Amino acid sequence: FQSNFVFRVDGPLQVNGTAANPVLFTPANTSWGWQGIWLNELGAGASGTYLSYAIIEGSLNGGLRLTNSTPGLTNCTIRSNSTSGNGGGILAYTDINVGDVVLNNCVVTNNTAAGYGGGVFALFGYGDLVLSGSAIVNNRSRAYGGGICATMSRGTLRSRDQTNSVSGNIA
Repeated sequence: FQSNFVFRVDGPLQVNGTAANPVLFTPANTSWGWQGIWLNELGAGASGTYLSYAIIEGSLNGGLRLTNSTPGLTNCTIRSNSTSGNGGGILAYTDINVGDVVLNNCVVTNNTAAGYGGGVFALFGYGDLVLSGSAIVNNRSRAYGGGICATMSRGTLRSRDQTNSVSGNIA
């Protein structure tokens, strides 16, 4: 990104990288950053939206923001993002039933938040935050949840398997 823009998505987004050639979302100039990816009101299954083998880095407003959107996230790395609010790596918010946010084989690392959830902040009225083969490591927040901070009225934080790692996070 050439300037301090947000990549706002109001319709389907399909990112198809590979292990050898992941799709990189990063600022062209790290001195000014960019505002991350915002998936806005895409609904259940996020209207066919998915990110596979993507790297999101260098955002100054959180790496990935999900508002009532549950995209497929597989083999993604969300790293070195920051925010003056909540969710340095991922900020996920739902107030309608759009399903679960699932991180499949993803790494969320070295993100910072001045508020809650250096790695992930989830504020869910409905749905679960599900980790499957993922790592939430070395993130930092100035408040609660260096790695993950989750507030859920009708959902849970779940692990699909024993291969997840949450470590080295500081709040």
